[in-house]
Parts: sequence; C-alpha cells; structure tokens
Amino acid sequence: MSEEEWDLVVFLHNNNLIIQVWNGYWGEDYYTKEQGSLSRCQTFNHVRYVNGQFYFGKYSGRFVDYNEGGHMRKAALLFFGPPGVFL
Repeated sequence: MSEEEWDLVVFLHNNNLIIQVWNGYWGEDYYTKEQGSLSRCQTFNHVRYVNGQFYFGKYSGRFVDYNEGGHMRKAALLFFGPPGVFL
C-alpha cells in the first residue's frame, strides 16, 4: 500500500451495505516510532443505495461493468463531494 492508494471493501449484511475504505498515509509507526507508509481504515455502516448509486460519508459511487481487452470486469466508480466530481 502506498500514499493515496485506496482499497474499497463492500459487505452486504441483512440487506444493508457496509463499506470499508483502507488507504495509505505517511506517518510515525506507533510501536517503532519510525516514519513510514501506514494504513488506516474507515468503516461506513450507514450506506444509502438509491437508483443504482451508493452514498457514504462525503462520497458516492456506482458499480459498473467495463470491457478490458475483450473481458468484462466489474468495478466501483467513486465520486467525491458534489455529484460528478471523480475521485
């Protein structure tokens, strides 16, 4: 994991979406006190899903299918802030 890299984890629990966002940042390790690349996790338990789009915190997104070299792939397209601002 590097700075500004994100991992998005989506859980479905009792018909509710839960999203975890893992990202890297530069900081001091709590145990070794050395500077380095660290990771943190934010969990969003109250995710709204309306008309194919999900909303959590200051983010929104939608699940999409796309063609990569002749193979269909699944992905999450994320937005930050006002609708249409890509992450």
